[in-house]
Amino acid sequence: EFIFHKFNEYLKENDILRQLSTTKTPHQNKVSKRKNCIIFNKIRVLLIGSKVLQFLWTKATKSIVQIINTIPIRANNDIMPNEVFFGIKSVLTKLCLFGCLCYVACDEIQMQKMDP
Repeated sequence: EFIFHKFNEYLKENDILRQLSTTKTPHQNKVSKRKNCIIFNKIRVLLIGSKVLQFLWTKATKSIVQIINTIPIRANNDIMPNEVFFGIKSVLTKLCLFGCLCYVACDEIQMQKMDP
């Protein structure tokens, strides 16, 4: 894989974590493909639900990734990904309304598959 020094500096300056995969290892690519599909599905839902134009997909992407990085994950013992990677607890007050209706899923209540 091509590694460009200036690009690496840009990533470091902007606190972007870069992860490289080994060539000819499709099992590593499956995880990233699945994560990208999840992110793009959430972007579509956000754009359609908020009834905004598609040119805002970059802001929607940033919002979705920020949400993903600031919500606790069961696999990490309910610790936020930002806290795991950087040791910094995320500030949830920075989240803002993008313009779509959302529902909170509660594990304590028995929900059916198609319940909102």
